[in-house]
Amino acid sequence: EGRLNRVVVAPEDGTVYVTASIAGQVLAIRPDLSAVAARIAVGAFPQGMALSPGKLWVADSGDGTVAMIDRAQGTVVVE
Repeated sequence: EGRLNRVVVAPEDGTVYVTASIAGQVLAIRPDLSAVAARIAVGAFPQGMALSPGKLWVADSGDGTVAMIDRAQGTVVVE
């Protein structure tokens, strides 16, 4: 997984998003499963995350990109 760095919680459904910086991923953990529901590949060394309605924004410090994730689909829409 790499070192886990940042955590945000979606207030509407309680999904927890955790960066796995070395793996270049964001892990989505659903509270009803108590397990990783999705591993979403983003850019190198994801560090910062911010939520907006239906979206998760991820700043990747390793390559200077920002990924926008569609939270309903669990996929990167824009990088």
